[in-house]
Amino acid sequence: MKLYQFTLPLENNRLVSYDGNIQQWTQEAAQLAGGVTAQGQSYGTWKSNRYGLITELVANFLVAVPSDEVYNKLLQRAFELFPDQQAIFTAHIGEAWVNRKED
Repeated sequence: MKLYQFTLPLENNRLVSYDGNIQQWTQEAAQLAGGVTAQGQSYGTWKSNRYGLITELVANFLVAVPSDEVYNKLLQRAFELFPDQQAIFTAHIGEAWVNRKED
């Protein structure tokens, strides 16, 4: 599996909470990939050609993705749930394994 970080906004561009959208995305990520780990919230600053520097409240999520198809579904779903976003940041961190306890 490939380990990805998805950085998602916690508010829309009018500063209205995306709490329900975040919950929906994490539930879908858990269903598609088998699990998701929230890493908490932080501020991210991005350069926009149109607006200059923009600072947003974001949350980072780690997802061990079993296939490119699942990654593409999660990314597409993020664009659907966060429609005012012009970009969604993701990072391919590396390989991931689920190590199960032996009986």
